[in-house]
Amino acid sequence: MGIRAQREQDISLQIARSSREIATESRRDQAVSLDIARASKAIALQSRKDSSSMKTIAAVTMSFLPGTFVASFFAMPLFEWDSDDGRVVNPQIWVYWVVAIPLTVLSFAAWWIWLRYQDKCDGAAKTRIPDNTKSEREWHMQP
Repeated sequence: MGIRAQREQDISLQIARSSREIATESRRDQAVSLDIARASKAIALQSRKDSSSMKTIAAVTMSFLPGTFVASFFAMPLFEWDSDDGRVVNPQIWVYWVVAIPLTVLSFAAWWIWLRYQDKCDGAAKTRIPDNTKSEREWHMQP
């Protein structure tokens, strides 16, 4: 029985070594996964900050755009404020509207098409990334 016991002991040692190697590789894999999770969380937080910045820029733009439009509209040579015959508006003002309205519609159409294209390329609608990533300490405390 000595030889048989020796073989069983050798097999048990090989199984123990293999289990140890698997556990070591599993720890390395877990460490890589934690690094990926940290990097993903950092990217999500940066994206949230960028989104907030873009909202601020949009709000500032919306506040200044009407005043800019009014100032540039009345500064056009289509208005003669010091006219002798009492006509302030030049009869050619229709040219402004014929050019401005189609360009505005074209701009919004191009923007809409671009958004649809981006959604198609992304494969999903834009969603908010929740901040529910477990901390490193919580990962280590799991059974």
